[in-house]
Amino acid sequence: MFSIKKFDPFYKAVAKRIFVFIPFILFSISIKAQEKKVISFDEMLSWRSIDKSAITNDGNFVVYEMAPLKGNSVVIIHNTKANTNDTLIRAKNFSLSPDGSFIIAVKTPPYEVLRQAKIDKLDKDKTPKDSTIIYNFITKKIITLPVADSILVSKTLGSIGGVLLKKDNLKKSENDTSSIKKVIGRTLVIYSGVTKDTASFNSVTEFSISEKGDQLAFIEGYKDSVSTCSVCRILDSGKKTTTEVFSSTGDAKKLCFDAEGEQLAFLYTKDTTKIKNYCIYFSFDKNYSEEIISKETNGMLDDWGVNEHGKLFFSENKEMLFFQTSPIKKEKTDTIPTDEIPILDVWSWTDKKLQTQQNLEVKTEKNRGYTAVWHIKKKEMVQLANKQYALVSLTTKRNADYALLADEEPYLRESNWTGLWKRDLAVVNVNTGEITEITKAQNSYQISRAGKYVVWYEISDTCYYSYSIEKGTIVNLTKNLGVNIYNELEDLPRVPLSYGIGGWAPGDKNIIIYDRYDIWKIDPEGLKPPENITNYYGRNNHITLRIIDLDKENEFVPLNQELLLSGVNEINNKSYFFSYYPGKSKEPKIIQSGEFKYSRPQKAFNANVLLWTKQSYQVYPDLIVSDIKFKASTTISNINPQQSDYLWGTCEPYQWTSFRGETLNGLLYKPENFDSTRSYPMIVYFYERNFFNQYDHFIPTPSRSIINKTFYTSNDYIVFVPDITYIDGYPGQSAYDCIVSGTTSLIEHYSWVDKKHIGIQGQSWGGYQVAYLVTQTDLFAAGMGGAVVSNMTSAYGGIRWESGKNRMFQYEKEQSRIGGSLWEKPMQYIENSPLFFVPKVNTPLLLMHNDEDGAVPWYQGIEYFVALRRLNKPVWMLSYNGQPHNLARESIANRLDLSIRMKQFFDHYLKDKPMPAWMQEGIPAVDKGENLGYSYE
Repeated sequence: MFSIKKFDPFYKAVAKRIFVFIPFILFSISIKAQEKKVISFDEMLSWRSIDKSAITNDGNFVVYEMAPLKGNSVVIIHNTKANTNDTLIRAKNFSLSPDGSFIIAVKTPPYEVLRQAKIDKLDKDKTPKDSTIIYNFITKKIITLPVADSILVSKTLGSIGGVLLKKDNLKKSENDTSSIKKVIGRTLVIYSGVTKDTASFNSVTEFSISEKGDQLAFIEGYKDSVSTCSVCRILDSGKKTTTEVFSSTGDAKKLCFDAEGEQLAFLYTKDTTKIKNYCIYFSFDKNYSEEIISKETNGMLDDWGVNEHGKLFFSENKEMLFFQTSPIKKEKTDTIPTDEIPILDVWSWTDKKLQTQQNLEVKTEKNRGYTAVWHIKKKEMVQLANKQYALVSLTTKRNADYALLADEEPYLRESNWTGLWKRDLAVVNVNTGEITEITKAQNSYQISRAGKYVVWYEISDTCYYSYSIEKGTIVNLTKNLGVNIYNELEDLPRVPLSYGIGGWAPGDKNIIIYDRYDIWKIDPEGLKPPENITNYYGRNNHITLRIIDLDKENEFVPLNQELLLSGVNEINNKSYFFSYYPGKSKEPKIIQSGEFKYSRPQKAFNANVLLWTKQSYQVYPDLIVSDIKFKASTTISNINPQQSDYLWGTCEPYQWTSFRGETLNGLLYKPENFDSTRSYPMIVYFYERNFFNQYDHFIPTPSRSIINKTFYTSNDYIVFVPDITYIDGYPGQSAYDCIVSGTTSLIEHYSWVDKKHIGIQGQSWGGYQVAYLVTQTDLFAAGMGGAVVSNMTSAYGGIRWESGKNRMFQYEKEQSRIGGSLWEKPMQYIENSPLFFVPKVNTPLLLMHNDEDGAVPWYQGIEYFVALRRLNKPVWMLSYNGQPHNLARESIANRLDLSIRMKQFFDHYLKDKPMPAWMQEGIPAVDKGENLGYSYE
């Protein structure tokens, strides 16, 4: 330690000045830190996020929408060449013309105007309405239209957009004939980015734009005193004229162009009865349409017809039209009054699906169709699917001679407890309808891109198999790979699933399969040995490599050219982009890397321009534009500049040894102005594994169910997020071993963790673990659990109401990890159920369980609450009316309320702040909605 006495007079004088100045510097730094604000509840609502973004084909424009939770949204049009922005206030839900000439968007009334209308309880017809705007990028002119029912622009090329309005309130077009007929359609406004103006047509029921944007068709509908009339027209966008290709009494719908816009198909029926028989009309010369398919068509099954609910679509080569068929329904005649008909559900042990699931799927089943194909040149129909093989998978371009069929019926009952949605597989010849069975009881499968092979992951031996459609042979593709292709970190009581398929080489010559780290090229015939095309670079460096295909039109992985790969280091979570040429490069070349999480880049269709994001705990994922090598990168958005004005925080990894001797990872979030000489309250949050989320950014936003890490670190809390690993049959004890060991490790190593003021918080599976942990330890001063399962014995037979499915599979094979049925492992169900150990609970608890929770039955929270209440344990339960498992995103008032109550609860027990009124006295039902109880009086 140096002393001023050792210095000569000159340096002694300088040193004195330095020592005088140092406190001033420290004081200035302290003042600057104090100038930053703590994030409050009100400020949460103004934080913005990018909800949607898109890039034009030439890469010259990027359009994105940003919006706060409470307030007006904004659409930004960024010119990448000039680096300038145009802003559309109160715009949202935009559709971008791919040629970059215009956007169509919804424009909302001012937020405060709408809010005041709600306060004033204005009638619906007096409340300000949305409108539709068309904005041209070059002229910068805006066309304003009434509210739209639907908006379409072309997908890949062209400069045509269409807006179908909700009401016919525009000037009638010259070809309108509705003066003598009742209009049943609406006004269609068509905009051309080339001519920069509009044309409108009345009486339109629906419209369609070709994929390349050079064709537009629409259907007009009229009704007189006798019948309905439908007219189908195709628009010449350059001349603004239409050609009538169909007109007849009846109903037409479901327009569909082929990829080139050269062929058009649609459904039509002349029936006026409740049960209608549809046929398919086809137009190929823009002047005429003809009927090609009806219930009398050769190839149609007896008493079957065209399904009116199914989609129409063409093969990429324009030679096939796919549609759906179904048995013809017979109109029923009522013979008894409805009040004499009993209304009930009959549950039968023979049902393949529970009545709860059947009731949710009634509409789907009534509308179910079965895929068929019309061969356009041969004018032949072939039925592909049937009642046994109802599920059909076509190749990407839908050009192949074969399709994949699947039968799920034999496994529907057992899926309730296995959690596996298995299917028997077969292939069908698209030209003849001949079906060939392949294999049974498969869970993960696909048909190759060119339709030459069927590949599946066999759960019995964790290997991939391929079936050659031409040869009828089956080959094990991965038995000699030397590495595992299943998820090595999965710890559910089932066979682990695979890492997935990365695509196919041109012509189906090779299949691309992933292991934990690397990429494999495998001969689907099994004749050539598998090749690790990344030369074990991923495994040697602990980096997970995956292919990024930037061309959305690619059917195959182009292995004969340079590839873009993504990479994530599983040790430090660092992200990468690599360039790699299989067979030519020795190893992947890093072209971008950093301590961030990268998004999947989006490439401009006709230019080497990329749109992507990077994020970290401190860095919002603003939009970045770069070249294809990630050079010349420009960040084009800055949607939350106010972040620099607020106390934020840091995120760092933390590693410890569990009680089982396992090395575990977690994340530690600290306040921005962290002081190691202080003592901080800490909240432990958990849900499975979260270490790989080290570089996730969390904007401060009202909670849907869990703590917001940014908000709590800004408010001077430490947040610890430990990873959890499991032993089958002991999910509760496994959570204890990981969570408590991580927490005690922090206490032992760091004096700045206030061991008397540690809370825990979790939702759903995490909520269960909160409920369990407080029966096993008094380490935690307070706990908040949402949607808790408290009694596994009663929850086991419960229903997941959003799907109608039984919960058995969840306990036997999935997240609850018991690994057997209730009667096979009764003690595990009891030992892992917090309800049976409530006398041991000494930790104050706040619960949330909403009365329309579709995942965890509401009564699970009630069972736990009433037991704790009876034993006079301090417990509160928030039950938001009409809300699902997690509070709905748009339910801002409820989310803000939950955030306030959760913070007040933790502040009381972890910061010794006063108890608010709702915790002291509750809120009587008669005061519901009037007295929120936030006050401390």
